[in-house]
Amino acid sequence: MGIAGKLYPVVASISANHCLIDLGDETAVRIGDEALLVGEAGGLTIEAHTVARQTKVGVYTLLMHLNPWLARRYV
Repeated sequence: MGIAGKLYPVVASISANHCLIDLGDETAVRIGDEALLVGEAGGLTIEAHTVARQTKVGVYTLLMHLNPWLARRYV
């Protein structure tokens, strides 16, 4: 998961639109900061294939099961 141009590990999935990430000792992340799961933002690029491989889920399954309430930005 990317926030403000930095990658953080996802440590737990709670539901289709909530997850926990490990910020470590990071203090710059604030409530309301945009989190990137797949795409490009803040100088980061996270590809769906990479997330699928790391989670051992197919790309189609990963993308089709994202909650429709999650914000999407198409460029």
